[in-house]
Amino acid sequence: MSDRISEQHDTSTGAPRSDRPDRKKQRPKGVGVTLKVLSIIGKVLLSALLIMVITGSIVAGAMTIYIMKMDKGTDIDLGQMNLNYTSFLYEKDDVTGEWVKTEEYHGQENRTWVDFDQIPQYMKDAAVAIEDQRFYQHKGVDWKRTIGAMINSFVPIYGGRQGGSTITQQLIKNLTDDTDVSFSRKIREIMRALEFEKTNNKDDILCAYLNTIALGSGCHGVQAAANKYFGKDVSQLNLAECASIIGITKYPTRYNPLLYPENNKERQLTVLAEMLRQGKISQAEYDEAVAYPLEFNPSSTLEEDVTHVQSWYSDMVFEDVVDSLVEELGYDRKYAQTMLFTQGLRIYSAVDRDAQAAVEEVYSDPSNFPSIKAASEPQSGIVVMDYTGRIVATAGAIGEKTDTRVFSRATMAKRQTGSSIKPLTTYGPALEFDKITYSTVYPDEPLTIKQNGKLTKWPPNYNDRWSYENVTVQKGLEKSLNTISARILEDIGIDASFDFAKDRFHLDSLIDSEEINGITYTDRDRSPLALGGMTKGLTVLEMTAAFQTFGNGGLYYEPYSFYRVEDADGNVLIEKAKEGEGSSASRTLSSDTAYIMNRLMTQVVDGASGTGREIRNNGYWPESKGMEIFAKTGTSGADNDSTNVWIVGGTPYYVAGVWYGFDTPKALPKSIVNGAKYGWAKSMRGIHADLENIKFPADDSVVMRTYCEDSGLLAGNSCTHKKLGYYKKTNIPGVCNGIHKNLSDGALNDESSELASSTPAVSQPESSSQEVSSSSPAVSEAPSSQASESQSSIEPPASSSSSTSSQPVDSGSSSIHRPAA
Repeated sequence: MSDRISEQHDTSTGAPRSDRPDRKKQRPKGVGVTLKVLSIIGKVLLSALLIMVITGSIVAGAMTIYIMKMDKGTDIDLGQMNLNYTSFLYEKDDVTGEWVKTEEYHGQENRTWVDFDQIPQYMKDAAVAIEDQRFYQHKGVDWKRTIGAMINSFVPIYGGRQGGSTITQQLIKNLTDDTDVSFSRKIREIMRALEFEKTNNKDDILCAYLNTIALGSGCHGVQAAANKYFGKDVSQLNLAECASIIGITKYPTRYNPLLYPENNKERQLTVLAEMLRQGKISQAEYDEAVAYPLEFNPSSTLEEDVTHVQSWYSDMVFEDVVDSLVEELGYDRKYAQTMLFTQGLRIYSAVDRDAQAAVEEVYSDPSNFPSIKAASEPQSGIVVMDYTGRIVATAGAIGEKTDTRVFSRATMAKRQTGSSIKPLTTYGPALEFDKITYSTVYPDEPLTIKQNGKLTKWPPNYNDRWSYENVTVQKGLEKSLNTISARILEDIGIDASFDFAKDRFHLDSLIDSEEINGITYTDRDRSPLALGGMTKGLTVLEMTAAFQTFGNGGLYYEPYSFYRVEDADGNVLIEKAKEGEGSSASRTLSSDTAYIMNRLMTQVVDGASGTGREIRNNGYWPESKGMEIFAKTGTSGADNDSTNVWIVGGTPYYVAGVWYGFDTPKALPKSIVNGAKYGWAKSMRGIHADLENIKFPADDSVVMRTYCEDSGLLAGNSCTHKKLGYYKKTNIPGVCNGIHKNLSDGALNDESSELASSTPAVSQPESSSQEVSSSSPAVSEAPSSQASESQSSIEPPASSSSSTSSQPVDSGSSSIHRPAA
């Protein structure tokens, strides 16, 4: 036996063991022990593995059954995807007649849906090649990749070209926003993908995927990315550009071409290589794409993402659409704003691009306005409209616009209007009620009113001067005498004036009664209505919209900044107006009243003492000679200070309103009080640059007559101060007998009582100490836009307190706070 042992070979070297020491002959016993130990360990590990597999299978099966029973999200409808889509603002190009996309409204997700046939085949092939090469073969889950990805997570033995999730699984994740990092979420995703592919075809799935993937810079979907990075529609992209965009999907930040162009190029080459390897492109196509220089959209920079500023008009449209969604469709304001950022709305702006450019050219340059060379310069806002309600241009501040959706002094700020309110609260209603004519005279002297128990002479004129002479309505408006407006208000009544302004001229910001800090405020009073000293004031938009009635025959068209809003499918949600037809209209004034008011206000610009004469005479708009312009200026402030300065007026083409003053109300230096006229004239000058100088069309129900400036009646043979006036055919004054008495001495006499009785003359004021009746009938609701162009059917209020009264008139309860003019 020993001989047998000595002849055995060493198992490790193959040499005979007979020449080695005898102590080595005991080693096989140790080897056997080792083998036994290893065998035992192997059996234990195998048993443990089997137990784990069995347990895992049981758990996985149970989990799968549980998830299948509990998951309510497997029924995903591609037609009802809850995605965020970018809304677009379109403007009409007047040269081509085409609608041009000018602005985007979106939140963190910038997405525009495109149909499958609009997406280049290169884009589709690139996505499949790099994300899911067996996409068209599997049933929603690529089991080979899934298992490989699981193994690769523990032992990285596979390449990293593709992850474990298929395009279908990625889409499910995008649609459900199920991002939980857990085993159960992965099982849910797999189950959903398998079910999803039973009811949706591959092309629809790929289309949805390409419209939902995150592609950096807030872009979701290939259309938004194509526009962002290359300034193109997705259908215009070539192979190199498609590969560049698809390459972003792996890590949208790392491969963002604006942030890391080198990384994006590297990833693009990987995508192209996969497309070549899988036979989706030829070698020639590959070579051409690799050599193609990627040129990213020069206007789409990272700085542009942060600093892109929308125009004043676009800001206004945004707010108006939100208001309409709230008022017309009943949404709350927060949800309405969210709709603009997420619902893919299409908004068709009413802007006139040339007019807006002209206004912005003036308002963006502070040198177009007077300056006080101080840190805090005055500000201004402007609104320009046509005569059918269309807002054609606006600006909300002086200086370069540096942010989006900011405070606009044209549409958001409420300011006291001063005398610019007079056509809307005294002159206009009085003409409509036939309480005055073009030439009715009033004494330029204050009323004596009792306020808070004290007698006060009111109102003051500018510089506290009264002439105590007879002044015609025409001259009173031309010179903006407060006394004349106050006396007209006494004749028509405070209630009638307030209701007319609020109901007919749609001055919704007027306050009927409001308690603020324990004090009750109201604009139903003398100072707000006769002088424009309101509680809160009015917006430039409100004033401009009201003044349109003086240029279009007395119709009020609802102002609008957009024509319509459509949803993502093209269904009309809101329609404000059809192009060229205007918005809904109501009659505010009879056509003859509107035309006479128009004639009165032309003298504010062309009269020798007109408060708006600088528009032509000071060179603000020298080319306007020959163009008829009506206007009314206004100034509000205490002690003859100018805190708020206004001008509102129009040409036969457009009507515009301008406010000028400090954001924090304080007196303007006298050297710059013409700031509103600068803004108005320079803006209108630019807008009218290519328009012919024309006149307003006359109204057939208005006649021209010569009147006596001393009496306000038609001029008699002995009258020496004569002017031409405009009168309703139904309300022509009597003839002056040449005896010109100051109104404070008594009523004037007619030369012919017979003529006066056959041709109704305006009633001259009667002496009275009574206050304006609080029961003066309110103005009835305005008739429709089809109302007759003839005399309005409104019943005038009863004659109230006299304009010649020397008796005090009580201003009312002291518990009501009346703002100063």
